[in-house]
Amino acid sequence: MIPSAITRRSMLASGLAAASAPLFGSVANSLQVECPSEPQAQVMRPRPQRAVSLRQLSAALAAGGPARLEGMTRVDGYVIQQENQDVVLWGLAERGQAELHVADLVVALRAAHKRYLERRNGVDYIITPLISIDPNPEVFQRLRALRVTDPAHQRKHAELCRTPQKVRIEGMPRHTRLAKVLVDADYRMKMVAQGTVVLPISSPFPAADKVRYAKWREDALAERPIEGAHNTRYWFEAGRFSYQYDADTVFLDSTQIVLRDEDQRLNPGALVASGRTDAITRAFACAWSERMEDTFRAEPIWRDMHDIFRLFALARVIADRNAFAQASLSGEMLLDRYQVPHVEVPAALPGLGRWDESEERNAAGTGTTRYGGWICGGVSVGFARPLEAKPDAGETKVSGRIVLASRRDANAITWSVAPGSLEQGEPDLH
Repeated sequence: MIPSAITRRSMLASGLAAASAPLFGSVANSLQVECPSEPQAQVMRPRPQRAVSLRQLSAALAAGGPARLEGMTRVDGYVIQQENQDVVLWGLAERGQAELHVADLVVALRAAHKRYLERRNGVDYIITPLISIDPNPEVFQRLRALRVTDPAHQRKHAELCRTPQKVRIEGMPRHTRLAKVLVDADYRMKMVAQGTVVLPISSPFPAADKVRYAKWREDALAERPIEGAHNTRYWFEAGRFSYQYDADTVFLDSTQIVLRDEDQRLNPGALVASGRTDAITRAFACAWSERMEDTFRAEPIWRDMHDIFRLFALARVIADRNAFAQASLSGEMLLDRYQVPHVEVPAALPGLGRWDESEERNAAGTGTTRYGGWICGGVSVGFARPLEAKPDAGETKVSGRIVLASRRDANAITWSVAPGSLEQGEPDLH
């Protein structure tokens, strides 16, 4: 957010100017730089509905035939079937939800198994999987030089705001469906932060820019000093991710995504982390994090992002626990040979900005308030540390047994999990 040429009669801000003083008063007076408390991660119980054999999935891919995670809409865990040399994924089959994609699973598995190393000066580096849409710092410098009262400069402002921003992909292949989903999610998140898109959730919260404008407007009308610029970066990252485990079964019992924020400092030729936060942007990030579950249910893009985080989490556990080796399952097809379908991801996207004007009357007469600006952000799906591991609380091992007992055909890629399968006895699949 870039205020420029700020006076009590002329302000340059960022985004939508449809705020009011009461809105700011109800939100910002209680703002703190830190969240009042970290959002509580939901702890789930296992209820397997659908299973996928990685052994049979690999065989189908090797044969060049169609292979799907048929019917599986959310991955929750895995169980090792030693006698079949198999790792079996299990999760939900939810009505109305999209089926998970094989290509997304493959990218997550390869990232977890360090297939996307970057070589620099003869040294291999592990790169955190992430996407980011980055503005050109030079544009910020040019925006600050504009005189917002000049109509020609106002037109120039709109033109500069549309300057393409670089789409950066790291730690995974660029042109994949998974990367495109994360880029689309990041771009839409910026629209929400600006207030040009409103999340259709039952517990709405105001856009950061909307609150910012209300404060600037309130300060201008009261002839108080107006705060300076905020170059805020937002990004989604993993919050609390944990799993329960038995000897051969794993269940993801907590998968939390949070929105983070940090002010950036404008250096010559670069935007760099400042280590500081702002009360308004922090309140926005906290509000979104607290309502993340509502967000997942509101629009497909957020649920898709959530599913991708879950795939990366389970892939990381599979790698950390050496599940392929434990099952004596070759990972060659999934980890090396399968060609992930090409999905085009643009090199850049238009910058986001909006200009609005309103006439305000204060003690000194009539003043004009003008708004516009940029937002920067990203999505990090990597896990810097192993996920939190907890011993089975009593249902994980049973869930794994139910998954395997439901398997009636050793050649099936996928199958439905029947809760009463254990009562029928575990089938002989040799």
